[in-house]
Amino acid sequence: MTGNQPADAGHTSQQRPEPEAVPAGPAVIEHNDDRDYDDRPAGTETSADQSSPDGFFTGGFDLEPPPIPVSFNDLDADILAETMRELDAWVEQLREVWSLPAGVIPPYWHRHDCLIELLASLWTHYLGAFHPTQDASAPFGLWRDFEDWKDRMREQVAQVGTRLDSDRPARVILWPGQTPPEPADEPATDTTNRRADFNQHLTWRTNRRRQREATRLTELAARADPHTENPN
Repeated sequence: MTGNQPADAGHTSQQRPEPEAVPAGPAVIEHNDDRDYDDRPAGTETSADQSSPDGFFTGGFDLEPPPIPVSFNDLDADILAETMRELDAWVEQLREVWSLPAGVIPPYWHRHDCLIELLASLWTHYLGAFHPTQDASAPFGLWRDFEDWKDRMREQVAQVGTRLDSDRPARVILWPGQTPPEPADEPATDTTNRRADFNQHLTWRTNRRRQREATRLTELAARADPHTENPN
């Protein structure tokens, strides 16, 4: 080699073939800057673009607030009747979907306050777990608690003595010195038609609640007006 001749002089360079073009995939826009990719005119957003005041995406629907526990003893007569009918419809669906026996959900659960409370607790738990503002894993916790709930129901159903084809009033254990409660004017159980029995018993329950409300209002009026309590 002489002078400034390149080391590879005299050799013919081989050109490498160009790589085949890769088909372009769908364009991906990375929203990592401040640009507005919504080409709609400002002020024309729909309700589906909005979120609730709490920051949850609502999809444009007016959501009911998450459920709260129900205290049946504190409901007025009209709300009591409405809530009991909603609970009854949900219980019917629950027992059919999960094939629950009468030892877990008996047909005459509506006659026993303790069973109403346990069923309502699972009901509100269900509504809360499937509320749109809830985490996606919330139903898993519900069905885990469902197994514990079934054990509680079995124990309570056996204790009150209600069965598939019969029912009796819950027994009250009297403590020393306690007087027996007056027999309730509860209608007899209709063991031939559960739906008819539910409607009959709900009417009786709401009428009792109205009587309690009227008595309470009379007592409050008497306290507000001392002349009513002691006219002499």
